[in-house]
Amino acid sequence: MLNAMKQPRAYLSYLLRLWRSDDTAPWRASLEDARTHEHLTFPETDQLFAFLREQMQAGPSSEEESDTTHRSQP
Repeated sequence: MLNAMKQPRAYLSYLLRLWRSDDTAPWRASLEDARTHEHLTFPETDQLFAFLREQMQAGPSSEEESDTTHRSQP
């Protein structure tokens, strides 16, 4: 179990929305977690990219661990 906590996540899924108020405004972004439906908003794309890098490097959450132990393997 401890070893699994240190491994990067194998799968992440988000709905990404990008917009700006006019041609000179910075791009803004929001993510919706496909599994939990949690919404996150980012006023700048640098913050979005930092968040995604962090998520890809993080170990699975205890909820994700629980999900994978209940799934049947093909």
